Order: sequence, then C-alpha cells, then structure tokens
Amino acid sequence: MMRIGIGLFQFFPGRIGGVAEYIERLIPSLLQVMAPDDELVLCGNRENLAPFATLDDPRLTRKLFPWSRGWIQCLRLADLLLPGSPSAWFSRSLNDL
Repeated sequence: MMRIGIGLFQFFPGRIGGVAEYIERLIPSLLQVMAPDDELVLCGNRENLAPFATLDDPRLTRKLFPWSRGWIQCLRLADLLLPGSPSAWFSRSLNDL
C-alpha cells in the first residue's frame, strides 16, 4: 500500500499557466496508475481543491484547510523572514494527517 499526499497550497487554478495545467492533468493520471489499495490525499483550500471536485474515486481523499489565499501568502512571507520555521510547522501539520 502506498499513500501519496499532495499539498496544493501553491496551486491557484487559472493563474499559473503551464504549472496549473500540469497539476490538473497529474492528479487524474495518478489515479489511473495507482494500485487498488493505494491512497491519494489532496490537501488545500476550496480554491485549490475545486478543479478536482468531480473526481470520484474511493482512493482519493480531500483534506480541506479553511485557509484563505492571503493566509497562505503570509505563511510564505514568514518563511522568507524566518527561514524554515513556518515550513517545518506546516510540514509537521501535513504529516500528522
């Protein structure tokens, strides 16, 4: 069994061009090649998860974080001012899932 977690917090649909298109194609492609007992966990806010709302697969779990885009950008800014500290906290939070 393999568990794949993808943090979509830097993914803003329709705003990043090629990277957004890559992510939007990657998620369904992963589901096609995953084993029946594998799990894919998508973490993000409403905006990040919206493009994947119609995917219906029992191996797919969505973890909604009620964080606005502004809060996520503040986290990125804090990471620049205090290198590693916010990212380490954030990584631990995701790993705890």
